[in-house]
Amino acid sequence: MEVSELYDDHVNSPTITYRDLKLLRILRKIESKGHCLTEDDFENGRVTITSIGLVRPYYFYGKNAYRDFVLTYNLDPYNAFTGEDLPVKNGFIKLIFYDGCVVVRKEFLLKYFAYFKFKFDCITDKQVNIFNIEDFSFNHFVVVLKYYYAQIIVITLDMIVELYRLADFFVVDYAFMKRITVYINCFYSKIARTIGFYRYHKYFEEEYLGGDNTGLQVTSEEEDQDIDRLYYLYQRKCNNEADINLIMDNVNDFDEDSDDEEDDEDNDEGNLDDESMEYSSSMNEDGDDNEDMVEDIDEEMEDDTEYNIEINEESLVKNNDVEFEHFKCKVINKMEDYINKVE
Repeated sequence: MEVSELYDDHVNSPTITYRDLKLLRILRKIESKGHCLTEDDFENGRVTITSIGLVRPYYFYGKNAYRDFVLTYNLDPYNAFTGEDLPVKNGFIKLIFYDGCVVVRKEFLLKYFAYFKFKFDCITDKQVNIFNIEDFSFNHFVVVLKYYYAQIIVITLDMIVELYRLADFFVVDYAFMKRITVYINCFYSKIARTIGFYRYHKYFEEEYLGGDNTGLQVTSEEEDQDIDRLYYLYQRKCNNEADINLIMDNVNDFDEDSDDEEDDEDNDEGNLDDESMEYSSSMNEDGDDNEDMVEDIDEEMEDDTEYNIEINEESLVKNNDVEFEHFKCKVINKMEDYINKVE
């Protein structure tokens, strides 16, 4: 029997061992708190990304776009993303999330979020200027916006899976996806202690971040097995298998000595908007030479402050359609080629 077969037999064994009891305690804590991490884990996993790492075309285009956004809406440049319901001005699109709203210039949105380019290609009414988006958070979407506006962003362990999910769904420009993929690879063992890892495990499988050429990093083979075993136990619990649920109901919590201290900032993703942000009133005019990776829509919008046209995200073409997947692959390949060329 090969080593891989022995590994699979261990990970997928239906027999609950003594070691599994420890894993079930961890799983119970993840489900109740959203994670099983210490304050030090969160602090060490907190990564600040500035605009310094952006390639030159991205930097100047983003700075100019942010300045345009702030001046058009007369906003505080250090606190422009409050989730407030702003009016839809000419040339802008409003995105309504369950926890806030944001307006983005249409050209900017289609440039960095290819999903919307696809949607405008599919709908007959090109004057649509309001999208209701129910399954994603305003706070997470704003992190991506800030990145392309050449502002400071902060990435943490409890938000990273949601960021990856958002970036995949909206076919976000490859520069951001490349950043968060590196983060996930480095902090994989910690991310596996957060609820997002289990809810959206498909992103850690072969089609996405997993597979033979995966860059996901673990400290030992034992840790790798524990992560896979945890997910196996999680699946059994989700399938309402009686033995697992009985054990989970009777498993004791961690001893107080080993419990993490409660962190008031856990899962408080909204605090990202309070981070200090880079801002410069002098924007370089060279931003106009930035090569577009996604073609802009030619149609000019009417005065949308008077003629708002709203559309629900779920009423559009679903992301699992063959047509969309073909479009997505084509765009991603184009973006990868562009980033590799300019870096």
